[in-house]
Parts: sequence; C-alpha cells; structure tokens
Amino acid sequence: MAKKKTIRTVIAPPDTTPQEFDLLRRAAANQEDTRQAVRKLLARRPALVAAVSTTASELEDALIDRAGGQGVLAHESMRAELEQMRASLRLPDDGALEELLISQVVLCWLNLLTAERRRTERWSDGISYESGDFWDRHVARLRTDYLRAIRSLASVRRILFPVLQVNIADQQVNQVRR
Repeated sequence: MAKKKTIRTVIAPPDTTPQEFDLLRRAAANQEDTRQAVRKLLARRPALVAAVSTTASELEDALIDRAGGQGVLAHESMRAELEQMRASLRLPDDGALEELLISQVVLCWLNLLTAERRRTERWSDGISYESGDFWDRHVARLRTDYLRAIRSLASVRRILFPVLQVNIADQQVNQVRR
C-alpha cells in the first residue's frame, strides 16, 4: 500500500518574510533540500517553532474535529474558546513549563468535553449496560486526567512562587512573591 502524501498548511506569524514563508511552504511539502535552511531559520527565529509545530496543533485539530464537527464556524469558535481558556490561565510571569502545563490543561479539557458529548450521543441512541459502563469509566478517567493537569499547574506555580510569611506585632502577613 502506498504511503499517503500530506501537505500541511503553513500558518506563519505576521512578521514572516515572503522568503521565509516560501521556505516553510516548501518544507511542509517535504522537499528534502530545505532541511538545513529550515534548521537555521528555526534556530534564528524561535517564535516560528511554536507557529509551525505539528504535534500539539494537529492533536488539537483532531480533538476539535471530533468534538465539534467539521464546520468552519464550530471549528473556529472552539479554537477561539481554547485560546480564551489559555489566556485566562496565563500569568504575566509564566515560563515555558507553565505554558506546557496550560496546554495540557486545555487539551485535557477538550478531550473531556469530546468524551462527554460522545457519551451523551450514545445514551440518546439507546445503549447497552456494558457500553454505558465503558463510557462512564472513560469519562471518569478523562476527568481525573483533567483535574491532575490542573493540580500540576497549581503545584508548579506554588513551588516557583512560594508564600512568604512575616509576623509583625503578633499579626501574620502572607505575601506571595511574583
């Protein structure tokens, strides 16, 4: 069986030059002669790494397709909702670790939402006891993953920004350093 060829859509930041965009487009089309130039470009422009990274964005696209269907409005509104969620979880001093954990929280939430919707669809069509039990356990595991991701983000923030306790005139004052 022949291997399918896929050409990934290239979405680059606004400050990308036409030459850089052309290079990224050719690399997305799997033109082997672009490999060294792409390595140099990504080393020189780290912001492009996140913009053209495939793993997380393709996973998010697949989950959005499963959660909300293929329609443009549903797809883009869900993507906007995910970005709003990321923005609400971000703090001004967040580093790369917090960004990874925020992405994990958002993906776990989307995965949980998708499973809840699919379980509801199954229940409305009529479902066997075994299938109902499977979906209940599946959703419960995803909820556990979601809560664990939230807890991980909170733990990292607590470790990175400890509370400073000061006692002044027998009054305790807690100060969070940021």
